[in-house]
Amino acid sequence: MNYLVHAYLSFRKPSYLVGNFLGDFVKNRDLYKIPDEVVEGIMLHRSIDSFTDSHPLILEGTKRLHSKHRKYSGVLLDIYFDYLLASNWQHQTALSLREFIDEAYQIYLGHEEIMPEGIRSRMKAMVADDWLWHYQYYHGLEKTFFYLGKRVSKPEWISGAVLTLKNEEPNLQQLFKDFFPELVSYTESLILQNEARW
Repeated sequence: MNYLVHAYLSFRKPSYLVGNFLGDFVKNRDLYKIPDEVVEGIMLHRSIDSFTDSHPLILEGTKRLHSKHRKYSGVLLDIYFDYLLASNWQHQTALSLREFIDEAYQIYLGHEEIMPEGIRSRMKAMVADDWLWHYQYYHGLEKTFFYLGKRVSKPEWISGAVLTLKNEEPNLQQLFKDFFPELVSYTESLILQNEARW
C-alpha cells in the first residue's frame, strides 16, 4: 500500500520500480508471465515487507494504533510512511519529489503491457489522480483512507485514522527517522546480492 516508499527503495531502477509496484498484486502462479528482472523487483518488495512487518520499531508503531484501528493498524502505518517520507523528502535525495514522482509515473506507464488489467487500471488511476504527490498532505491520506474503507470488512476500524495519526505524529515521526535508514540499508544490501548473481 505504501507506493512512495517502495518506489523510493527501487533506487530509480526501472525493473525494481515496476516490480515493487506489482508486489502486492501478482500471485506466485502468475510470475511466469512477468519478465525476470521485474520478478526480482517483486521479490524485493516482499522482502522489504517481511523485514518491515517483523521489525520491533514497526511492531511498536502498530501497537500505538491498535486500540482504535485493530487489524488495519499495519496498513495505516504503511500508508502513513508515504506521508512521512514525502514530508522529509529533502533529507533523502537531491532529486525533488516532483521530479522523482514524474519519473516513476513514466516508468509505470512504459511497462503497462506487462501488468494484469486490474493492476493496470489502478496504476493509471494513480497517475491520473497523482496519488504519490498527494500523500504528502493529510487531505491526500484522508482520501486514501476513504476509499480503503470501502474495500475492507470493518470500515469502522478505518474511521478516524487521520486524527489518530495526527495525534501520534511526533512519536511516529521519530519512529520513521529511526527505522527508515535501517530499511534503506537492508534494501541496498539485497540489491547488491541480486546484482552479484547476475
